[in-house]
Amino acid sequence: MPGKIFVNCRRDDGRAFAARVRDRLAQAFGNANVFMDVDNLMAGQRFDRELEKALAETDVFLAVIGPRWLDLYQQRQATAERDYVHEEIAGALKRGVTVIPVLIEGAKLPRGDALPTDIRALVMHQKHDVGHERFGRDVDGLVEAIRFARKAARPAGGAARWGAVTLGVVLAVLVAGWAAASYFNVPLPWAAAKVEAPRRGQPHGSDPIAQKSAADAEAARKAAEEARLNAEKSAADARAEQERLRKVEAERQAAAKKDAEERAAAQKAEDERQARAAAKKAEEELAAREKAVVDAKREAEARRKVEGEKSAQEKSKAEAARKGSCRIHPEFGLVESFQQCTVECVQVYGFTVQANNCAAMCKSVCP
Repeated sequence: MPGKIFVNCRRDDGRAFAARVRDRLAQAFGNANVFMDVDNLMAGQRFDRELEKALAETDVFLAVIGPRWLDLYQQRQATAERDYVHEEIAGALKRGVTVIPVLIEGAKLPRGDALPTDIRALVMHQKHDVGHERFGRDVDGLVEAIRFARKAARPAGGAARWGAVTLGVVLAVLVAGWAAASYFNVPLPWAAAKVEAPRRGQPHGSDPIAQKSAADAEAARKAAEEARLNAEKSAADARAEQERLRKVEAERQAAAKKDAEERAAAQKAEDERQARAAAKKAEEELAAREKAVVDAKREAEARRKVEGEKSAQEKSKAEAARKGSCRIHPEFGLVESFQQCTVECVQVYGFTVQANNCAAMCKSVCP
């Protein structure tokens, strides 16, 4: 019985187009036989578990790739975000189911070196293009490709494998029975007529048919042993490859985590540097404002001092001018004090009547 068809796509990369493809496949194979997470998951279900369950029931896996598929994959790798599309493709390749890359809206198949190791084999599978102009014919071709892939894979599937096992068991039993019958001289129904005549005149150990049967049985035993060893070796190789892929994925995740931590540390250091620079600038601006206030005060104090000194000088000059304005007579010179006035007066008038009045005159003009 065929399995399900798993439609794998990115929700931000041609989801509506992928939904159209899914609807046409549901018409051809039945709605229950086509799985797409947007349509088949119910509220409350575990997303990862349901995808794993659907993948286990799948025999044809469609990886729908749009124009932004690779960019979206690289964005998730850069942010270390879990990528279910990546995991589903890796699971399908690991299970060995039929994988068909479906290119929509003119997308190109990514290069192998742009993909991680566990899904790099995707580019080795034959692609199928689905465009707007030829949508109906392209999807019909996809349906035929799925049917052909299932028919080609059927001989390697359940009934064919069990048929091969049954045939091998029957042949081994026949060969063993033939060897035993020959050893104990028990005639076989289909060989009795041929064996009877030679056996009459020949000893037991020299019967050529018995010898050939024994040789055939030994060859069959060796072939079975060789097949068993080959199967064990294939299983060991598969386990080793699975372990290698697991280690590669673990290393990739560790590298992505380390890169994210380094970027976070660098961003934190840059933020701290900018904070220190802003604090230093604020301190410098505050110190500049305080210095400007101090300088303004000093300048104002200096101006007041200069103005005070100038006022004192002008006052002193005015006082000196006032004191030096004593004059006994318009024809006499100016004197600075009462004593100088009396001396000047006596010298001018001599021993005259006016000289006796010098004291009174000086007192009137030089108080």
